[in-house]
Amino acid sequence: MLSSHAHRGLAEVLASLRPRRVILVDEDPYSRRPLASVLEEEGYEVTEVSRAEDLYDYLGRPLGTCQPFELPDLVIADMDTLGGPSGLDVLAGLRHAERQTPVILLAEDADWEDERKGMEMGASYVFPKSCTTEYLRYAALSLIQPW
Repeated sequence: MLSSHAHRGLAEVLASLRPRRVILVDEDPYSRRPLASVLEEEGYEVTEVSRAEDLYDYLGRPLGTCQPFELPDLVIADMDTLGGPSGLDVLAGLRHAERQTPVILLAEDADWEDERKGMEMGASYVFPKSCTTEYLRYAALSLIQPW
């Protein structure tokens, strides 16, 4: 029987052999779907959720209690929501739990203040939602390789 430490080590090794997981958090499926398609073509395993609460449901527990190998390898989240937690809240939860998962934030009308706030909180990038999927594809590739 494997000890819990050895079991966790084995789980981390097995996780490194799977495609990299990306979670897209955006209320608008018309914004999510094109980017998900581009990332899937690159070999990423993409999960689309419409709200931050759906991310927490997907993980099955709060961000702070997840092991690093249980978390997605990259989160791309909308900074602007119509209610409930935003991309900034997801970022804050990851950083509060001392998780270094890369986060790309998207803002409807990103200005210098949005970018500054996101970067100060630990976002890898802050882009306007109007940027091209190719631009986001290159940003994702710069943060994590698909395999």
